[in-house]
Amino acid sequence: MERNSSQAGKLLLGSSYEFEYLQDVGNGTQPISNPSNERTTSEITTLFLNYSITDKFSVETVLPWRRIVNSKISIVPESEGTYIRETNGFSDVILLFKYSDYFFDDQILATFASGVKLANGSVTDLDEDDKVISETLQVGSGTVDPLFSLFVGYPSGKWLLSGSLFSRLSIYENIRGYKYGNEFHSRISVNYDKSDALFIKAGLETVFTKRDTHQYGEPESQRGGKWAYAVSGFGIRFLNNFILDVEYPWTIYYDVNESQLVPDGFLRLNLFYDWPLK
Repeated sequence: MERNSSQAGKLLLGSSYEFEYLQDVGNGTQPISNPSNERTTSEITTLFLNYSITDKFSVETVLPWRRIVNSKISIVPESEGTYIRETNGFSDVILLFKYSDYFFDDQILATFASGVKLANGSVTDLDEDDKVISETLQVGSGTVDPLFSLFVGYPSGKWLLSGSLFSRLSIYENIRGYKYGNEFHSRISVNYDKSDALFIKAGLETVFTKRDTHQYGEPESQRGGKWAYAVSGFGIRFLNNFILDVEYPWTIYYDVNESQLVPDGFLRLNLFYDWPLK
């Protein structure tokens, strides 16, 4: 967040990896039993590119690849045993347009972004019985959705206080007649520079998703809810333009519709390289 450095003509290359393991079941705010021993792992590996057209305007592309594995014990007569479903492939690409500037006597940096999530990810992957896998296990959504975000940062010496908002709005049903609920994220965090090479961080994230629907607005069971995560992490600056960022958000609250798998937490790794093209 160097105020006087020129951003025009810079290309920021980034990659991230997120791993989530779900085996606990919640209903509302309470844990309940998991008689089918259902478990899900979700991995998201992402490449993103951000090019600064001017000091204030930039365009960003996010390219995610997902792998989801779900297993549970089947109690259907003549089909007993462990039932495993897996999907993997490129998920929906995101395209964002960003405007950044300093406000309040150059004390606060704010970045406004809007864009779209494309519909390139698959929504028709099949299981081993050639049946279409559940929508929540597909790598794509099948719809083009508008996105909006706001980031605000206040640097003060070795400290950085920041907050962000993000929303995805679902406009229409996909080809299978399924419509994902609107999604809203918020985050507040604080970073502290222990040295030029090391910083530590702590924060709070919240996620709210509306209930999904299918076939002309019929509410979908076991979808949507509220989650809150406490976030701890650290970062290493190998160079001024080469940074590793490590986070572990763990679940401190949830309120889900009907029974759903809920995570204890998940691992998030980010790697950034700021490359001047001039």
